[in-house]
Amino acid sequence: MKHLILAAAFLTATFIPAFAGERPTKAENDAAMRNGRTELSAKVVELENNIKNHNAQQTQAVAAEVLVLMQKGMAQTRIEVDLEKGAQQKAANARFLKLEEATHQYRQLSGNVAVNGKQLVEYAQSFVKQY
Repeated sequence: MKHLILAAAFLTATFIPAFAGERPTKAENDAAMRNGRTELSAKVVELENNIKNHNAQQTQAVAAEVLVLMQKGMAQTRIEVDLEKGAQQKAANARFLKLEEATHQYRQLSGNVAVNGKQLVEYAQSFVKQY
């Protein structure tokens, strides 16, 4: 159920602006990506701290928040791909595919945060580096 809600939030964040005709400028998207990267970095640190402190309930909640932020980052990167041209577009698309893979792996592991906590942090950190 949780995954369905997260998937719906991702699809909404991705497609609603496209249907509404709203397309951010490159500068607006770059600023949103910088803010998203900062927010995600902070959440990953929070996730790591909760895992170290064995705070299972809080870890589960933060892990879900990290996934939502990763999906938001993917949506912003997809917009970046659309805004770029030529070689920059190809590079942005390659980066998007890496983010997509990290998000997919994170989503698969997030079903059991207690067991997969360390790997979740690694995938989230990988995402931040690529984002």
